[in-house]
Amino acid sequence: MIPLGDIEGLVERNPLFAGHLIHMLIGRVRSLVKKVGDLALKDVYGRFSKFIDENAVEQKGHARVPERLTQHDIAGESAARARW
Repeated sequence: MIPLGDIEGLVERNPLFAGHLIHMLIGRVRSLVKKVGDLALKDVYGRFSKFIDENAVEQKGHARVPERLTQHDIAGESAARARW
């Protein structure tokens, strides 16, 4: 963790760094807003479907998720828990 005083000093002395930091933070906020919207407005199936679409790659004419995922991994990504 970088001390706040160090970051403030960098921002004051280096406007290019400040601009880059602002743009990076804007991107992070937009990403979080989108994720919160998905969690609030989509059901589990919709979130799971989006997860598969975003992580699938084309292999021999088929869309596949390249890494082996456990049920726990998928639940964590789609913010759901299995009910048995």
